[in-house]
Amino acid sequence: MARIPEGGAVAYRLDQGEARFLLVTAKSHPDRWIFPKGRIEEGEEAARTALRELREEAGVRANFVGPLGRVKMRTDRGKIAVEYFLVSFLDEGTPEPGRERRWVSYAEARALLSHEDIKIILDQANALVANGPEAP
Repeated sequence: MARIPEGGAVAYRLDQGEARFLLVTAKSHPDRWIFPKGRIEEGEEAARTALRELREEAGVRANFVGPLGRVKMRTDRGKIAVEYFLVSFLDEGTPEPGRERRWVSYAEARALLSHEDIKIILDQANALVANGPEAP
């Protein structure tokens, strides 16, 4: 069975010089915190999917920064392969009904995320933010 391709966004903003990362609750498991992600639509690139899902799920708009890597996992929908991207916060509106969003420190995000491969993506994002890109 082929893996369903998805795009995901690791959004960050700087709060008094400290990086804060955006997590949302999973729709099917509201007790789990995840990065916004979703299925790549026909003709859409993974980076565009990541920005779209961020806007739809969390109500957040952001600028593309760069790729972070791909994670393969099994979900309620089957096997998926999510390509994650680092994005910098622009502004926010209302999250999707049934979802909660939370801006958290790197340490809090690491504690809230349950999938080890997603923690590695967070580690990569944190290293990039610490060494380079600045949020608007």
